[in-house]
Amino acid sequence: MDGAIIYQIYYHDDQRKELFPFTKPYKNEVLTPFFENSVIKDIVHGTQFEKIGVCSWRLKEKLRRNIPPYRNFDESLLKSDYDVLSLSKNTKKHVMLACAETNHKGFKVLLNKIGDKISQPIPNEVKYPIYYNHFVARTEIYKQYIKEFLLPAMEVMETDTEVKQLCYVDSGYSKLTKEPMSAQAAVQLGVNYFPLHPFLCERFFSCWINNKNFNVQYI
Repeated sequence: MDGAIIYQIYYHDDQRKELFPFTKPYKNEVLTPFFENSVIKDIVHGTQFEKIGVCSWRLKEKLRRNIPPYRNFDESLLKSDYDVLSLSKNTKKHVMLACAETNHKGFKVLLNKIGDKISQPIPNEVKYPIYYNHFVARTEIYKQYIKEFLLPAMEVMETDTEVKQLCYVDSGYSKLTKEPMSAQAAVQLGVNYFPLHPFLCERFFSCWINNKNFNVQYI
């Protein structure tokens, strides 16, 4: 099917008011340490659209346009010509992996361990920093990424004893953002802090596309 579609994942009904009117709501009622990555594989696998994005309910809040030119985020933009469209822009000097190491000590060592175990190269720094899984891609590209990187990495994070233990450390997210974990989320995750899983996963795509010849654009 031609065209593009964006799903927005939400967890509570009161979050639906934050969704864009042209996106498709998806309620995720089972929270895992991987957050939206747990359902991305199923949503992307089942689509018949040419391009697809799977974003969080906080997409509107996290849209950033720090580098001109600035484009409106609407349905016509989704249908424009690109392989990958990032829905945020950082400054040209932004260093995603260095920032991750600053905010989450031991991040780069763990990221490289995961890359080694799934035979995927991890760059010293990425050319295309894309956060929060907030991107739209051609469906065949998204499926290839899931098959080659996301699924094998998630399996290692669940089954490799050393990697699993390192993933379950406190990411420090609540301290950085002053955003506490809800009691309900703590019950579902089994820990009362945000572990490293989602912060690793949101950087996998940038690592995977780093040396690929895709037409990557920013909003």
